[in-house]
Amino acid sequence: IEVFHRVVSSVCILLSKDELVVLLHSCTLAACDKVKQSADGSIQAIIVFIIRRGKDLREADVLRTTQSLLSSAIALTDKHSRQEVLNAISCLAENTNHIVVFDEVLFVAGRDICTKDITRIRGGWAIQDVFYVFSQHKVLATLFLEYILSILHKEPVATNDSEKGEINSESSADDCILQATMFALNAFLRGGGKVGKQAVEQSYPSVLSALILKLGGLHGLAELGRNELLRSLLIAFQSFCDCVGDVEMGKILARDGERTEKEKWIDLVQEVACSSSVKRPNEVLPTCVILSKSLDRNQRAEREAAAAALSEFIRHSEKEPALLEQMVEELCQHVTDDSPTVRSLCLRGLVQIPESHILNYIQQVLGVILALLEDATESVQLTAVQCLLTVLNVSEQDAVDPILISLLVRLRNLQISMNTKMRSNAFAAYGALSAYGAGSQHHAFLEQDTCHSSAFDPPSS
Repeated sequence: IEVFHRVVSSVCILLSKDELVVLLHSCTLAACDKVKQSADGSIQAIIVFIIRRGKDLREADVLRTTQSLLSSAIALTDKHSRQEVLNAISCLAENTNHIVVFDEVLFVAGRDICTKDITRIRGGWAIQDVFYVFSQHKVLATLFLEYILSILHKEPVATNDSEKGEINSESSADDCILQATMFALNAFLRGGGKVGKQAVEQSYPSVLSALILKLGGLHGLAELGRNELLRSLLIAFQSFCDCVGDVEMGKILARDGERTEKEKWIDLVQEVACSSSVKRPNEVLPTCVILSKSLDRNQRAEREAAAAALSEFIRHSEKEPALLEQMVEELCQHVTDDSPTVRSLCLRGLVQIPESHILNYIQQVLGVILALLEDATESVQLTAVQCLLTVLNVSEQDAVDPILISLLVRLRNLQISMNTKMRSNAFAAYGALSAYGAGSQHHAFLEQDTCHSSAFDPPSS
């Protein structure tokens, strides 16, 4: 063995760059030699060449070498020989451009998932073994997880330019890559061992936010009858819950994960956010930072998912005043979103500001409510009336006085709505505002109240 390694080392030094490239490109036949000792020796030589000369390889050379090694891994059914090839692939990723290696592995995975029954491949699916090797590698585990998350965070391309974020579908090629990405994440979470678990723990906010955003986006596709991607995501999400030890979150997903009605999956996201806040309060801040930026994404369903999560996380930000200020700013900014759901959720989030901080933001919240009482969508108007009732319980006279008359006028307009729930809430809010009628707007309030009473008086006979 020692002589063999000395010979390989000498050959490695003597090979020109072009000779090295040719050798690595043609490694499939040598790695799959029928004589096991010869095959194993070839793989060991390839590993030495990669470690010592990997820096000499261009991206195209890394790509072709990856393809050759993957072909070898797929062709081999002997577990030991396959493992040696897998070690060579991880060695290639560690010592060259890992993104090129990851890209090719994921491409092959997507192709296999969409064209083969991977559960019936003789000797097992080799690409899954590659995922396991990456997830257990001390150097590559974090890099591979970051790579997976970058794809999950990647925005799909909108196909309708007339309205921000309406996505009819993704191409079949993109679907295959997304399926492969979720399969890779599931393999990472299930088979990463201590190394993989440590990487997940360190990247908890990024993993959770990626899963939440994709949960929204894929529920949007599920509403169109395309459930396969959502099911793959839910499997990976369950694996995440198991990996980080959040049993409650896992139960929530098992119960309501496949409910495709918008109200149901919005509630699901909020429950997931609540569970995470309770289980890991220290992760609220970094998770919210990621989700706040996601309110600017193109896909409507992902913005809705981000707003739903933030509207729950804000309740648990009492000990993070800087984060709270940032979240309030983001939510106020996005109450003009194209999506009525985002507008409503942003307002509900503002009303959920912790009681110990709400007075600091009460004028901003009341200003948003005043604007949304005239929203073009009735559901948003109803949310605004309901939120006004909630906020008035903690509002001081000075905050309400400047907009008291404007609130009364808008509520009067809503009291003639055909929606029974709208009318009852509008009357209740109008009554609640009467407690503020004794302030600086007393005379104006009396005039409005007189007009209000006259409008509902029966006509004289």
